[in-house]
Order: sequence, then C-alpha cells, then structure tokens
Amino acid sequence: MQETGSPRDQAGGSWRDVRHYGYVERSFEDVSDLMRVAPDRVLGRAGEVELRVRRAGVDLSRTVRVTWGRPEVEKGMVLVPVRWEDARHPDLFPVLEAHLELAPISAGRLRITQAGLVGRYRPPLGRLGVVGDALAGRRVVLDSVEGFLDDLVRQLTEAVRPAAEGPSLPAEEVPPVGGRRVFLPVDNLEWWPGGAVGLRNRLAAEPGVTAAEVDPAAGMAVLDYDPGRCSVGVLVAILEADPYGEPRAPSEATT
Repeated sequence: MQETGSPRDQAGGSWRDVRHYGYVERSFEDVSDLMRVAPDRVLGRAGEVELRVRRAGVDLSRTVRVTWGRPEVEKGMVLVPVRWEDARHPDLFPVLEAHLELAPISAGRLRITQAGLVGRYRPPLGRLGVVGDALAGRRVVLDSVEGFLDDLVRQLTEAVRPAAEGPSLPAEEVPPVGGRRVFLPVDNLEWWPGGAVGLRNRLAAEPGVTAAEVDPAAGMAVLDYDPGRCSVGVLVAILEADPYGEPRAPSEATT
C-alpha cells in the first residue's frame, strides 16, 4: 500500500492519495465479463461493511457505508467508482473516494487480472484530524484499504472459473538477434504507480528495451534489450525506484 500527498496538502487537511494493487489468477476477459454482467456477485450491493485491521496486537473494526458506482471501460481497463464513510460517525473518521481498477496482464502463458484500489481519503476534523492522521489514523486507513482489496481479489478468484489449460508450449529462451535477455526480481508491486501494468509500461518505454513482461506471481521482470542503447544498471535503477516512481541515477545501480 502506498500513500502520497504533498506536505502542504497534508498540513491543510485536504485529501491524501492512496493506492494498492493485488492480482487475480484469472483472465481479464472472464473477470471483466463478470463485472459487466453481474457485479453484485463480487461487489455486493451498496450498504454497510465491516472493516477489520490489526494494529499493535489489537483487532480494530469500523462499520463503513460503501457505495459502488457503475462499471465503465476506459483505455482497456474496467473502472468501478467506490466511496466509503463511517456509518455511525462520518465526521469523525476518514472518508475514502477511489476507483477499483481492473487491467489485463500477460506474462508468457500466464493470463491474470490486476486489481487496484486507487483514490484518496480525507482525514476528519480539519487540521486537528491531520495531527491524528499522522499519529495513527493514516496507517489504519492504509491497512483497511489493503484488507478491503485483498477480500475483493479473493472474491473474484472464487467467482470466476479458471480457464482451461491449452497445450504446453516451449518457452522462448533466445533473445532477439543482437540483443540480450535479462531476468530481474521485482518487489513492492502493490504500491508501484499502476502496479505491474504501470511498471511494464515504464520498462517498455525505456530506450533500447525491445520487449518487457512483468510476472507478479513470480515477482520477476523479463526484459529483452539492445546492449548498445541500454544497460542492466539502468533497468535495475528503474526497478529500485522510490515510492513516487522516481528511479535512482544509473550510476547508483548495480551494473
């Protein structure tokens, strides 16, 4: 889970951004079909939901009022608006406004669906609420969002049947002529801007990279690149980006 927001925004008590990603081991076509035809099977109807988190060995729970919007398709993704607020004391606890984002991922023969909860939350009570948010409330919100998305991933996995396996095909192990292939470990996909899809697009856009795949199940990126235009050090720097998506300088990366 990643939380962002400028110090000025935080000091002023305005909204703070959050994002978290999970991965459904089902094809995007099957998941998106379910969301278009029968979203209630996964999302349920708008109403009250119990959110549970565990902090410092103590179980905490809040009843929130969740409202789902209508699923829409945009740029190859399915977007579902979601909003929640405390069902009993909406002025005393954070309000969340976000989208559930569903996007396809292909890695070799693997076909899975990326599910992201991307949006923002507002601490309560203006500046006083920001102080409380900095002390404890923020972590509870982030843990709640993470648990909420993890439950949705589980429900989608249970609601969609696995696709029938096709014939086993040999993996392509030879990089393009004149190029090289590298396998690099990937961490923290749950907070990377855009998740595995965002990271794949970022790597594919790097000059000299001719093909890029990110496998969230294996925690691995597979990259074909032209060594005359790109280096492993540059690719590692991208993968070791800070939480805001800014890579370190190539000279700092392992070559």
